[in-house]
Amino acid sequence: MSDTTTDLKLVKKYPHKFTWGRVIAFHHLGRYDFVEYESNTNGKLSGKLSFHIYVDGESISESANTLETALLGAIAKAAPPNDRRAAVYAALVLGLVNEELPLWSSIP
Repeated sequence: MSDTTTDLKLVKKYPHKFTWGRVIAFHHLGRYDFVEYESNTNGKLSGKLSFHIYVDGESISESANTLETALLGAIAKAAPPNDRRAAVYAALVLGLVNEELPLWSSIP
């Protein structure tokens, strides 16, 4: 059984138990939360920062490379299915297309 978690309440209480790496900071905006972390690959910190995404306190099982793309990903995930393209278009307008966008960016 793993001793790590992505449960937001537990990660806030025990940051060292975060599944994906070393917690740097917590960010909150309305119904969206983000855990900023340094990625852990094979037990070694990578130096790469990422943002794990939560909507209404629940992990959406995705991370992003910047806080901006994490926010767009959270909005896209929370939007009704027919409205998710707006977040992709916002990423294009903001010039975030050169970044690795989360899975929501492939929404038709």
